[in-house]
Amino acid sequence: MYNRTNELPSAMRQHPRAVQRKGLAHMPSLPRTSGIYCITCNPTSKIYIGSSVNIYRRWNEHLRDLRRKDHCNQHLQHAWDKYGESAFVITVLEECGKEYLTRCEQHYLDTLSPFKERGFNINPSAESCRGRPSPMKGRKLSPRHIEILAASVRGSKHNLGRKAS
Repeated sequence: MYNRTNELPSAMRQHPRAVQRKGLAHMPSLPRTSGIYCITCNPTSKIYIGSSVNIYRRWNEHLRDLRRKDHCNQHLQHAWDKYGESAFVITVLEECGKEYLTRCEQHYLDTLSPFKERGFNINPSAESCRGRPSPMKGRKLSPRHIEILAASVRGSKHNLGRKAS
């Protein structure tokens, strides 16, 4: 089970193909295959478990968003801002086929429980909406709905200088 005194949970240390990489300089050696990965904040031992069809690309996306202070996970972003890039390590837990990603990620979420004080994950379920079509795709908005949306952003300084579509 997960032990805060260890640098990494035992499940990660035991995986025969576990690969640890720190920062962008080590990205070329990350696999471009699908699998489960773990981001660890060494000072706190908190972890984030994720899955991707391309681990290399996903780590690059995490780095880009964290460096821009624009990561969707506010807990991970706060730790990144506080401890810096050098405090984080990515570990490849398991390479698996795309069809097994959700099942494998759920196994690690259940086993390591990276939630609240133990980690950065927010959703206890491995399900994601990525890859599914938007429920609004192909639907037309009524003129009344368009006017309501337009009125809600009028006066907002967020879109100054941008052309309305």
